[in-house]
Amino acid sequence: MIRHLLKLVWHRRAANLLLALEIFVSFLVVFPVAGLGLYYWRNARQPLGYDWRDVSVVTIDRGRREILEDAETFERLVRTAEAMPEVRTAAAVTVSPFHTGTDSRDRDGVYILVSRVTDGFLDAVDLKLVAGRWFGPEDDALDFEPVVIDRDLALTLWGDEDPIGRPFPVYIREEVEERVVGVVAEFKKDGELAGPGHFAFYRASLSGDFQSSLLRQLVLEMEPGFTPADEERLIERLSAVSPGWTLDMKPLERQRATAFRMRMIPLLLGGTVALFLLSMVGLGLTGVLWQSITQRTRELGLRRAMGASRSAVRAQVLLEIGLLTALAVGAGLLVVIQLPLFELVGILDGFVFTGALVVAITSIFGLTLLCGLYPSWLAMRVEPAEALHNE
Repeated sequence: MIRHLLKLVWHRRAANLLLALEIFVSFLVVFPVAGLGLYYWRNARQPLGYDWRDVSVVTIDRGRREILEDAETFERLVRTAEAMPEVRTAAAVTVSPFHTGTDSRDRDGVYILVSRVTDGFLDAVDLKLVAGRWFGPEDDALDFEPVVIDRDLALTLWGDEDPIGRPFPVYIREEVEERVVGVVAEFKKDGELAGPGHFAFYRASLSGDFQSSLLRQLVLEMEPGFTPADEERLIERLSAVSPGWTLDMKPLERQRATAFRMRMIPLLLGGTVALFLLSMVGLGLTGVLWQSITQRTRELGLRRAMGASRSAVRAQVLLEIGLLTALAVGAGLLVVIQLPLFELVGILDGFVFTGALVVAITSIFGLTLLCGLYPSWLAMRVEPAEALHNE
């Protein structure tokens, strides 16, 4: 049966070639769109690790200033913000959540995002400490640099062993020993749709050394009901204690929405292209099959005259469509299986790759078989007498 269907497909290769090419291209578009969608869906189901509600970020442009003067000004900013009734907690950071900027380290193939923060950051964004401790004034007297890491990084580096007190193998300053003093549950800096990663926090003490030169933002936990009028008054107060600095304040919720839109743009564009291609395939397939049925009246009538049932004729048409789709999808599979083999896409783990294949194959076959329902219905209505009439 398959051999016979292959011959029928081959005999109409001129009409089928363009259709198979459209199916092939559609599969190659649907696959990455489905993969990206599954990647985002899985990431969104994982904990974010912090609370962005009622949190605002003040981004600071300092110009060229002395490091010691920066440290003193930053300390005034933090103390002034904490003293305001609208602010619960204030912290200075190098990189805030949802911010596009980042600092990273790569050690033995482990990619780690890092940020320097002052002691109030834990409370400002409600981080969940699961082991050890957070930074505090006692760290001023240490002869090593304390580091707090997330749980994923601890598992990657030491598995089930206790990471507290271990030397941290990713050095910002080679001459200073670094040790892990605490572990937080999760910290997805780039938002819910971002993939799981590794994060390390370093302490910024505002002591006037190189640490203070890296600070660029204030993270403020606000009281509920914070209004734009409160924001304007807060910026005025902060600007008064930091002359020459430019301050820009935004709710973290707004930055989260911006980060969400930026990540969704590729998915929406890819989805639009995939929908367009699938529509073209659907319309083209329906037209080609309808024309093919009208041209094959004699062939189908003879099959009916030789004893074939209506359901057999309909099954033949649907099997032809399925075979053509299988050939095009098979060619697409030969292409996409190269991605994990050569590690061309970092997000293609087993779940995403397998799920994207299932979605792409199911959608392509579902569309082509759906488009074949009406032409196959026309084919099964051909009567044996019509073959004699066309003779």
